[in-house]
Amino acid sequence: MFAPPAGHAIAADQLGPLSHTSMHGDVALALAGPGGAGAASLLLAFDTGQREYLPWGVTAVLGRRPTPTVPGESVITVLQDGGTVSKNHLRVEHADDGVWVTDLGSTNGSVLVAEDGTRTAAVPGARLALDDGVRVRIGDRSWTATLIQGRTEMARRLAVPRVPSGTITLQPRPSCR
Repeated sequence: MFAPPAGHAIAADQLGPLSHTSMHGDVALALAGPGGAGAASLLLAFDTGQREYLPWGVTAVLGRRPTPTVPGESVITVLQDGGTVSKNHLRVEHADDGVWVTDLGSTNGSVLVAEDGTRTAAVPGARLALDDGVRVRIGDRSWTATLIQGRTEMARRLAVPRVPSGTITLQPRPSCR
């Protein structure tokens, strides 16, 4: 199960009951969500430099032009040059029992690549546990996940997430020093 070794989780000071933050212009948008102030979040770091922030308790569909497959699901558009990422390619679940991925019947498939190079092809519809250090390939793109404990100014600067529907609170954008 996803449990980063010492030094891989980003220790965070508490920012209050905010679990989803996005930077837009000069304002940070924060969305109150599940898990409360101490819930861990997930940073998806793509090989293109794209960064996505997935709060605890959220399920997201990754793809070229993703749409939710069930009510309440978030979506993450994967930036790409070619057309190898399917419209709805992969589901990522960030829950109490770990981080899970499910290929959604994509054309070019999904592969989990362990640190030792071992490759596991995802069978469409099969839910696979995402272990620490595993790179996920979807089409010609790949990403890794890092667990973020709580929320910090650093964590907010690491990612520009998609903001799901919900209660939005405006906050001043943190200054860069």
